[in-house]
Amino acid sequence: MGIFGRPNPLELRCKDNVDGLIKLLKYKDPKIRKEAARELSYTKSFNLKAVDALIETLESDPDMDARSGAALTFSTRPHSKAINALVNCYPHQTWGFSALGRCLQSVNPVSYKIEDETLNKIKLILDDLSNMSDYGSQSDRNEIIIGLKYLKDMRVAPIFADGYINDDYLPVKGNALLGLTELGTAGLHFLLKLKFQELSNKEVGWGSYIKSLYENIISLTLNRGQRDEAVKLLKHYHEKYGLRELFKEILGWCSSDKEKALLKSLAREANIKI
Repeated sequence: MGIFGRPNPLELRCKDNVDGLIKLLKYKDPKIRKEAARELSYTKSFNLKAVDALIETLESDPDMDARSGAALTFSTRPHSKAINALVNCYPHQTWGFSALGRCLQSVNPVSYKIEDETLNKIKLILDDLSNMSDYGSQSDRNEIIIGLKYLKDMRVAPIFADGYINDDYLPVKGNALLGLTELGTAGLHFLLKLKFQELSNKEVGWGSYIKSLYENIISLTLNRGQRDEAVKLLKHYHEKYGLRELFKEILGWCSSDKEKALLKSLAREANIKI
């Protein structure tokens, strides 16, 4: 307890009193609730009980500052359980999106499955943030795009494609492209779609694009589970647009004769003569 009976969140943090700080999240003074939320991020014994209490603050505290304190704590103490609560802050608040990105980066893609509704809301958040040119909005977009990569989820591919084509912030473009590179055949589909339906009228980094396409295809040549699907996809785009010249450029990125042999083998299976 501080001076004149006022609770002192800093003192509780110094004592690593997580339970005491959690209790203060219900205190009558919203300034104390905000301070308690922020001090929780610095405790050594931060635990799942604290995560749940902060989520409750995000979802039900009537004070915006207290809610923002909880959101900021998830920037430094990210947890996948907070993703829905942070997403649901939108459109009522326009803060906490950096924390959303950090929480996405904390997921285990094996055990975590994002809901369609949550993913749709994240797309809306990115669309709104893309209309803002300040550094904070750019940084938030980048954190979210980086976070989405951790999902390893094919449903994210359209968001990456949109970020690469339409976002003016170069780090977002780069991370969106990297996200497509790591998404297997779903990524390949959108990378090829970008080439023939989007890139002709856009000023984008062609070298970065080819490098990403090369890395994606190389990984697919080594993946027995997706190789057949990749061949079908390449056949489709080759028959529709012709991939011969594009494959020649991709071969230029190969670092060894073994890689060239792998790519040429895939090209033959897709009826691409190079």
